[in-house]
Amino acid sequence: MEQADHDQFMSYRPRRIDRFEIQFSGEQGGQGLYTLKNVEHRTYLRLTERGRLLWDMLDGTRDVAVLLNECQQLGQPLSPARLLAFLDLLESKAMIQPASKNADDRASVASLPGLLEKALYREWGIKVGALIDWLYRRLVWVFYTRAAIIVLGALSIAGPLCFAAAMLWNPHATTIGPVGVLNAVILMVTNIVIAALHESAHALPCRHFEREVPRFGFVLYYGNLCTFVDTSDIWMCSKEKRILTSAAGPISSWVLGSLASVFALSLPFPMANRILFQVAAWCFLASLFPLNPLMEFDGYYMLVDWLETPHLRRKALHFVTYQLLSRLRSHAPLIRRERAYLIYGLLAVVFSTVSVLTPFYLVLNYSTRNWIAGSGILWTIVPVFAAMALSLTSELITRITNLTRKYHLPRTPEQEE
Repeated sequence: MEQADHDQFMSYRPRRIDRFEIQFSGEQGGQGLYTLKNVEHRTYLRLTERGRLLWDMLDGTRDVAVLLNECQQLGQPLSPARLLAFLDLLESKAMIQPASKNADDRASVASLPGLLEKALYREWGIKVGALIDWLYRRLVWVFYTRAAIIVLGALSIAGPLCFAAAMLWNPHATTIGPVGVLNAVILMVTNIVIAALHESAHALPCRHFEREVPRFGFVLYYGNLCTFVDTSDIWMCSKEKRILTSAAGPISSWVLGSLASVFALSLPFPMANRILFQVAAWCFLASLFPLNPLMEFDGYYMLVDWLETPHLRRKALHFVTYQLLSRLRSHAPLIRRERAYLIYGLLAVVFSTVSVLTPFYLVLNYSTRNWIAGSGILWTIVPVFAAMALSLTSELITRITNLTRKYHLPRTPEQEE
């Protein structure tokens, strides 16, 4: 940093925004964590105790030199580089008044991976805050009463038992029919119902905990059209409430599968039993699949909230790819966080490899090809293969680009470190 830039930075007086909300959200490593929210722009940032201390100082009356001096006096020494990074992070999340009108040119440089990411990811959302509030007040609040929780819990236990009984005592009801088109239609309709119920199940607990649900819509994610609901405001709540909100989606699919299983075992209509059994099987799979913490679905975010470690997957893969070899060469023992990164990163690499190779094996294997064609699943896996190809292409281009320059792990936008 040149002397003129250094003097200008030291005389800069950062000032926080006027409309913000800050909540205690948990602990990590024996120190408190706080979630900061820009009420107007709905951006969020996780602060440590030192970050919270600095935030309280940003009233526009202290310049950088005074801030560094006060941190030193309070036993929280901070280097100018770390303070600059912290202020840049706050400015990127619109938490402080901009230091200048000149945006960072690096953020506007278009890269090939960035362009590909934009081409493969699109969102179309609508405002649903009033609708979610109306649904909760008129109907959904009943499901959060003690009686409803007991009934749903009993149903969740009885459903898998009925499912297993149907497989043992009435095998004809569990047979997948030979008509592929009918099975494909059943799967597609079930997927639509599961998706709507899954996203609603995320939104309604957020409303139950008195947080906002501003948007609901569709997202084009690597070739697949998915639904999404904006529950970012749940970050203002405790760790337990965040985990419950993430778990609500898989729980809703499990309850739906349990309900279908009960009817599949009790109804005296063979055709209806067969359809209900397929619906139940698909619901149970749809409830278990998102719980896999090695993919960035509900189970992953539950693990992230439990560990209080945002961007766990990115950090773990970065450690395994770029830092592990040098750590092993130094013969220095890994600290607890690095051991967690090592375990998760290796499991994620193995799982990703198996996930990519397994579908190709199933399609190419003759014994499974006929079953896939007869069950109607072939009608649903074409978008999956397209998504895999696009995702792998994006990842390959990103890796090649990173090999041409020194890799720098970006600071996590959700947590100040």
